[in-house]
Amino acid sequence: MKLSSSAFSKICRSPLTSLNSILFHGSTDFCIQMKIDQFLNNNPTLTSHQKKRGSQDALLKNKVSLLDLLKTDDLFNRDPEVFIITNSTDKIVPLVEDVLKEESDLFFIIKSQDYLKPSSKLRKLYESNDSLACMPCYELSLSDFEREIGSFFTHHHKEISSELRRNLASFFHTSPDTMKEELNKILTYVGLNKVISMSDIKDVISSLKTAESNDLIYSFLDKNKKKTSRALQSLDKTISPISIMRSLASSLERLYQVKRAINTGSTLEQGIKTLLPPLFFSDQALFKKRASLWSQEELEVSLKKLLDLEVSIKENSRLSKEIFEFNFLSMIP
Repeated sequence: MKLSSSAFSKICRSPLTSLNSILFHGSTDFCIQMKIDQFLNNNPTLTSHQKKRGSQDALLKNKVSLLDLLKTDDLFNRDPEVFIITNSTDKIVPLVEDVLKEESDLFFIIKSQDYLKPSSKLRKLYESNDSLACMPCYELSLSDFEREIGSFFTHHHKEISSELRRNLASFFHTSPDTMKEELNKILTYVGLNKVISMSDIKDVISSLKTAESNDLIYSFLDKNKKKTSRALQSLDKTISPISIMRSLASSLERLYQVKRAINTGSTLEQGIKTLLPPLFFSDQALFKKRASLWSQEELEVSLKKLLDLEVSIKENSRLSKEIFEFNFLSMIP
């Protein structure tokens, strides 16, 4: 069965009964691992279990039966364990089917490193079987990051303002894989202090990207030169130009993908459905507006200029800020 967000939340809180396994797949390893951690840390059946990992390729190479592997732990009376099979693809399907034939109550997790298409045999198996569950882990929204950051500090008995949560969410949105490590650094840095301050965060994350950089990117996407100019002038000098350019390039590439689909006969709605990770429904109206502002040719030119600008900055790193500020505005058609 395919899990919705609400159904997944319910499974996280409920004891395991007839469920044998969950498949996690998605756009980034960070998104997938965050969902797995949420499940393992909250499910009452598994919170005390030890986590054991093994890759699909290792199982297949050594011709290990998944059923025998899961049963072995019980025979030796070890602490309860939950087995996580990583880097999984359609090749793992026969091993999973062997477990299902035995009608065992053993539980395990399948982790795919990629977003699995509907045609995937592994995804079809997990979505069509009542004793299996499939959890797609799409790109997280800013509000998801805010909630995760808030939960992290609450768990460690620290207080952080909503404004700082938004700033951190904005920072980690384009580099999610670094979030867990950086939050732990902040936690170590503040020590016994109960309240997290902006100075604490800036001391730990010197290149913190605040809402100012988002204003710059959003005004660029809106083709608003005046607003872009103001955002450029007020930009925190500690923010890396490269990080801004890569975030902008990612947004332009998604627009380009949709415009190219439209120019080959698709509708705007059909073009949006080709995006991976999918576009959040709440973001679609703004995305459509921006898609109407840009032509495919303009997007191609701006992406080429961004690439050239990044090369120029890397070749002249001492003048990176000056080169960035001098050229950025001219990339808006």
